[in-house]
Amino acid sequence: MKKPFPKPVGVGANQPSPYGNIHHPLFLLACLFTIIFLGLQSYAQSGNKEQTVFAQAYSFAANDPEKIKVTPKFQLAGDLANIQILLNGDVNNNWMDLDMTLVNDVTGEKHVLTQGVEYYFGSDSDGPWTEGSRVKDVIIPAVEGGTYYLTFQPALANGVTIQNFSLTLNRDVLQWSNFWFAMTFLWLFPCVVWYLKNRYEVNRWLNSQ
Repeated sequence: MKKPFPKPVGVGANQPSPYGNIHHPLFLLACLFTIIFLGLQSYAQSGNKEQTVFAQAYSFAANDPEKIKVTPKFQLAGDLANIQILLNGDVNNNWMDLDMTLVNDVTGEKHVLTQGVEYYFGSDSDGPWTEGSRVKDVIIPAVEGGTYYLTFQPALANGVTIQNFSLTLNRDVLQWSNFWFAMTFLWLFPCVVWYLKNRYEVNRWLNSQ
């Protein structure tokens, strides 16, 4: 009785790679769509009318009886566009939060949001270190044009008596987050195929020793 041939193990020296025929076309397609997405992003950037609609510095005292502050009214031009609220807080080894409400002065429509900043620094056996940021932003995706004002209530870290900060509102800001998400999704599969192809070639070389 003849014995069956043993099951092949590893990668043969002349064994074709299952990834060889799809590796290069995938990378060419990924490069093509990257160029297309860059063109679309550049077109979007040229159409954005980013403008600062409100900017003001504040100094808030922890014992201030008037906890909720109201900005002067400001105008948002155009139809639907996003709003970026930029918070710049003079925090040093502490934090601050702002509970904010963007209010349409005519319709009463409200957008409620919270943003905070924290910044810590020091040094240890490895040298100086920092953590956090004094500047943070939050974006409201689609806000109709009209007259608005912003109400906000600061929350301060324990022991802080006076906190300086500034608020800046920008209209129609270009966002790169969607672009980078698309790039990650686009290049994920080609990179996985590239990794598998290289692992296959490494195994071929090891089995030829």
